[in-house]
Amino acid sequence: MFDINFIKNTFCLKEEIIEHKWSSEDCEELYSLFEQNRNIRPCLFSVETTNACNMTCEMCPRTTEMDRKIENMDKSIFKRISEQIFPHDRETYNSWIGFVENELGVHQEEISENHFYFFVSSRVITMHGFGEPVLDPYIQERVEIFSQKGIPTYFSCNPANIDLKKMESLFHSGLSYIKFSIDSLSDTKMKEIRGRNADFTAAYKKILQVLDVKEERNYSTDIVVCMIMLNIEQEKEAEDFLRLWEGKDVYAYIKSQDNQWYFQEQGSEKAKSHYEDQYCEFPWTSLSVMVDGTVVPCTQDFNCEMPMGHTNDSSLEEIWNSEMYRQFRMMHISGEFLPKYKCMERCDLKIVADFLS
Repeated sequence: MFDINFIKNTFCLKEEIIEHKWSSEDCEELYSLFEQNRNIRPCLFSVETTNACNMTCEMCPRTTEMDRKIENMDKSIFKRISEQIFPHDRETYNSWIGFVENELGVHQEEISENHFYFFVSSRVITMHGFGEPVLDPYIQERVEIFSQKGIPTYFSCNPANIDLKKMESLFHSGLSYIKFSIDSLSDTKMKEIRGRNADFTAAYKKILQVLDVKEERNYSTDIVVCMIMLNIEQEKEAEDFLRLWEGKDVYAYIKSQDNQWYFQEQGSEKAKSHYEDQYCEFPWTSLSVMVDGTVVPCTQDFNCEMPMGHTNDSSLEEIWNSEMYRQFRMMHISGEFLPKYKCMERCDLKIVADFLS
């Protein structure tokens, strides 16, 4: 979930910034304009309920870079977070739909990477970070807590970890979306990409079984399947991937690769997502909470290198409006980051400063 009003209300300003109509001498004024549109109550983009994972995905920095303790989120931390989060109201979200269709040119009926971001990610709590959610023994209970508050939920799951009983339990708990990634139609290549537990044939069979369970029990959970484009050689395979799902009750799309700073094959595809030619808006639109309760500014901080605070010490609203966050937002505008911050060298997204003349 992110602050859809901020995106909408700063749209014209963003166009000016991207067109290089603002300079590095305007940092204070830009900061003030962003603050005028920033909600003092934060949106929670993601909560990492576990950082345990049994995969070794080559495109994920967790595989070789993450050195955090492996654990599941304490129930008291999760409860504290859930009590501070609320869904978008219907009127606000309806206005957002009109904005996305009319100004961004992304329509409700289409299925695409950008559609998923603007119509799904904008309103759900993403319940994965750098772990496999179904390995969290409390995941069903956590989904139900959000569901009872009317907050839609979503997470990504490796097909190798599909357990039909757990899937049914998650559907029953009210999980809104679950995504399965298949990055090759070859068993051998799948293992190369995701590790020895990955296998295309088994993954495809399991997903079909999940679809059967959903149909038989009439669950409302949306099943999403995607292929991450790691290189241009996948273009033909991507077409075959989409054909696999024709006539089936799934949301199937091709996704640009994240973390290209970490893993990028020669001849990699240029990202086609909306943010490729824009700047990062996470500092003003949402925060994320990691498994130990550390609050970080985005989903890419795999080692909690940019801690903004901790849920044991402060409320999310206090952290969101803190001096630490104020400095971080100004860093994105001025480009003057502290050495430990990964935004400049270990992130795919541009920052506001990149567009200032």
